Amino acid sequence: MPAIKLKKGPVLAVGTVVTLFIFFGLSTRSNHNKREGLSARRSAASFEKVKNEIDIASFGHGKSDEKEDKPYEALVEWLLRSGAWFPKVSGNSNLHAAGGRALFAIEPLKKGDVIARIPAELWFSYSAVMKGSAVQEILRSDERVQSVLKTDDSWGVILGLTYERFNEFSPWRPYMNFIRRQESPVWWSESDLKSMQSPLLYKRAKELQRDIESVYNQWFPYLCNAYPNMFDRGTHTLELFTWASLTMWARAFTVEGSEGSQYGLVPVADLLNHKQHQHSTWSMEFEDKERPRDPTMFVLEANADYEPGDEITISYGDKRASSNFFIYSGFIPNGQLYGDFIGVFLRQDSDNGNEKPPVKMCVGVDGRLQEGAVDIIRRELSLNTETDTYVELLGAVKDHMLAWDTRYVDDEAELAATTTYGVTSASLTFRTRFKKIYKTFKQNLEALVESPGAPAYVTEQDKDNHCYHDAKFKHSGEALDIMYVTY
Repeated sequence: MPAIKLKKGPVLAVGTVVTLFIFFGLSTRSNHNKREGLSARRSAASFEKVKNEIDIASFGHGKSDEKEDKPYEALVEWLLRSGAWFPKVSGNSNLHAAGGRALFAIEPLKKGDVIARIPAELWFSYSAVMKGSAVQEILRSDERVQSVLKTDDSWGVILGLTYERFNEFSPWRPYMNFIRRQESPVWWSESDLKSMQSPLLYKRAKELQRDIESVYNQWFPYLCNAYPNMFDRGTHTLELFTWASLTMWARAFTVEGSEGSQYGLVPVADLLNHKQHQHSTWSMEFEDKERPRDPTMFVLEANADYEPGDEITISYGDKRASSNFFIYSGFIPNGQLYGDFIGVFLRQDSDNGNEKPPVKMCVGVDGRLQEGAVDIIRRELSLNTETDTYVELLGAVKDHMLAWDTRYVDDEAELAATTTYGVTSASLTFRTRFKKIYKTFKQNLEALVESPGAPAYVTEQDKDNHCYHDAKFKHSGEALDIMYVTY
């Protein structure tokens, strides 16, 4: 098996109580989870059958009772029996105010203290699947399965997770029972997705739905016929495959090896919730003399001083786009200024002929354009003065805001009155975040039209508190929303 080395940073994140709505998830993929090369035709109705209505109790961190803690107790027993060590921390949900999953100190901890040691054989990664899962031979030799893996080999561990979830004899049985559903707009119905009022995020969620369903349709009808003793359509459903996909994309850590990177779920470590600027510290031990490049132990250290009862947290990415948090981890953290931004695309009217690719810019959470944007807009639209540019932009912003189904002020009031967590509160949280940027952008432009002279764009010293992609705006799909200025 290829030697692997863990990156110093999470792959996808553990969701936490950070906004009014809470989902459970873990870490952030280094490539921002861009799923490419798996586009396929989609059956319009089939995904609608999967969880059209969200179970509100499982949507966030619902109140726990004694029965709910049994999976954790079984997990601890399995981990300790298998050589794991974590006596100073606990993931018991009774320690969480809302009954959610998290990791807490149960003894005083100093920064740098080792708080967990998890043997490699307990992780759930592609290497582990190829060693301990019954699907290893299918992944290794079945041409139908390998045809998908050639496009994206991360589907291999997702197939393994789908199989092991309800495998009575799984070597990871206690861990499979413990993993909760990863929330994401990917679960949402058509109407719920449209309630976000962002065509961009709607498109991204639908693309992920299509990716998951495409692979499912390529694999599972065939697997159920070819391997009836292992797979059946009643158990291995599109819903289960969606669960496995979102779990890996949101909870796994990236492990890199001589043959590339792979994704791995690490028990105990996957309980760490997000907190901005709380950088994670972990390392690997290599103690196998016969295979010295293969890691044998995941070692987690305290990244700060903690008192008993304190929650231990890590950052899933201080400069990660908020839309990426929402799609893959199911929440948008508060106070993460870098992550909130909208796109402004200059688009030539197709009726004019000679249509060019759109010119892409962004507006940060401060409601100001990236540096140099005003000059670009003025040149592209052949405007005479900066004030003319502000007037043109102001008209485009007002038109965009008028097209919303609901007003920002009404959304804000409804969110403030919301007392339960669910699709409605999640959608309200998301759309108030991007609508607030438009509101601030509009106010700034109005002030510039009245009194030109103030900076309309972000200045060098302000960049740390501006938008995620600054001037280059490489990943326009990670904006919260996009508005078009047509000329």
